[in-house]
Amino acid sequence: MTTRTSGRRIEAFSDGVFAIAITLLVVELPFGHVRPGHLDEALADHWASFAAYAVSFVTIGIAWMHHHAVFSQIKAVDRPLAVLNVLLLMAIAFLPFTTDLLGDYIEEPKDAVVATVVFSASWTLATIWMTAIWTYACRRDLLDDDVSPTGVRRLSAYLRATVAAYALFTFVALVSPFACLALYSIAAVFFLWRSDHRALERDVVE
Repeated sequence: MTTRTSGRRIEAFSDGVFAIAITLLVVELPFGHVRPGHLDEALADHWASFAAYAVSFVTIGIAWMHHHAVFSQIKAVDRPLAVLNVLLLMAIAFLPFTTDLLGDYIEEPKDAVVATVVFSASWTLATIWMTAIWTYACRRDLLDDDVSPTGVRRLSAYLRATVAAYALFTFVALVSPFACLALYSIAAVFFLWRSDHRALERDVVE
């Protein structure tokens, strides 16, 4: 049976997972007590961890906004859609680990590529599941009746473009981990500006 109540339960559970994942980013920051007078050096030495934290925090926040935009348009949830959401949350819950990995190894010549590829591939997978949720809901007629067809197509294109961008970033990581991190930083700023809720509006003024 598919009901609006099940949709609210999924959103509540999902919000909890997003909140825990985004909080764990801070817990994973590796920083202990330093000798008196050396705090500035220690902070500088861990710049990569702070950079990875900032990028992941904003990007998880954006993923949460995507999730909210998608489920705010869904009138009913069936079992396959719930399973797709679980797979998305599994990817989201994995991100604090990949963020910690990136911060610890991006400056290590022999391990930087692997760490960055794992980080970027994890984000690509999470975005694939998000896109799959929206695509499934559209094809199974699970959306609210007042959703604009133009908005549906616009958000579908928006999510597919995000998958393509993150997949491209993963290939960039094979060449330059630092360039990959820079691209995620730029993408975070862009996606904050280019709202997914805005994509659903009937009339978008460019």
